[in-house]
Amino acid sequence: MHEIVIAMDEDGLIGIENKLPWHIPEELEFFRLLTNRQAVIMGRKTYESIGKPLKNRTNMVITNKTSGALRLKVIEELPYVSAETEKEVHSANEDIRKGVTRITLEDAKKYIKAFNDEGKRVCVIGGKSIYEELIPTANILHISTIKGSFKTGTDKDVFMKIDLSDWEEINVKKFEEFTYRKYLRKEK
Repeated sequence: MHEIVIAMDEDGLIGIENKLPWHIPEELEFFRLLTNRQAVIMGRKTYESIGKPLKNRTNMVITNKTSGALRLKVIEELPYVSAETEKEVHSANEDIRKGVTRITLEDAKKYIKAFNDEGKRVCVIGGKSIYEELIPTANILHISTIKGSFKTGTDKDVFMKIDLSDWEEINVKKFEEFTYRKYLRKEK
């Protein structure tokens, strides 16, 4: 089981050129508290936009790049890394240090199960293609809706539309600049 953590404006905008279009310290702190001491899964572009591993979290970056340098500053060895993946990780960059694990989308399910078996939550934190792949199997959605509209009207805007018909809202918390909603997948 895994959770989706996403922030979007009132139009569903989640990013512009791989960056958050807003800077809201209270929302960033809420995100930190929500994901602290958990495993986080993100796409390569999301990781590169952050530029470093998120502290106090197990960082996993989904990428289909199996060789060559990724702009990952650090890579961590976990006991769940296959020998083949470990070899790829070590060949990816000469200055690899601890902090992030590079995985494929197919590996993500194995990692999710392994962390769940340890009692750890797994939070998927973006970007759009990773959300689209993993929302169908998620059990919880955490959506922060930022007040206002930040779209530029260019092809650099990235929007996310989430069908909430299979989800039940179980918590709402209003902040000055955003509203947080937590959803649980409905039983079928």
